[in-house]
Amino acid sequence: MPRPELRCFLAHAKDDPDEWIDACCNAVRLRLSWTYGEAVVVISGRDDFRRINGASAPRGKAGHRPWNEWINLVALGTTASGEPRYHGIVVPACVVDQGVGKATAKIVELALDAKKPCLYYETGTERFQPIRGVEQAGDDWKSGWRLQLFYVPARLDGCGKLH
Repeated sequence: MPRPELRCFLAHAKDDPDEWIDACCNAVRLRLSWTYGEAVVVISGRDDFRRINGASAPRGKAGHRPWNEWINLVALGTTASGEPRYHGIVVPACVVDQGVGKATAKIVELALDAKKPCLYYETGTERFQPIRGVEQAGDDWKSGWRLQLFYVPARLDGCGKLH
């Protein structure tokens, strides 16, 4: 019997380039499939927002649904069959101390409260680290929140590559 689908939400910045978003989705799907199997689906915030608000929804603009309603739908929403829309949240970034925006912070906060796994994905090292919380570190709604991570020490695989 095949494994059920594992759906993950990629919580990227809304100004990230399309090519980078697509590359992150593919990299995260590949990395998670090593552990979970082929039934991993990674949906970007860009694609989810457009799907919910229609393909014509302008990028970066609140579409047909209020922003907070979309945030709640991402973090807590369910499918028609009662399954979670997303089983987990992945926040990609180039550096660990890069701030996140208000929407990403709220999505992570709600998902953690609902006991969903939230992972930070460092694109340079391709490492995942569990997120344990979010704290506001400034007034900038685009990058004023910081992820609080559990420390996971790097380990070497059999080829000497850090994981």
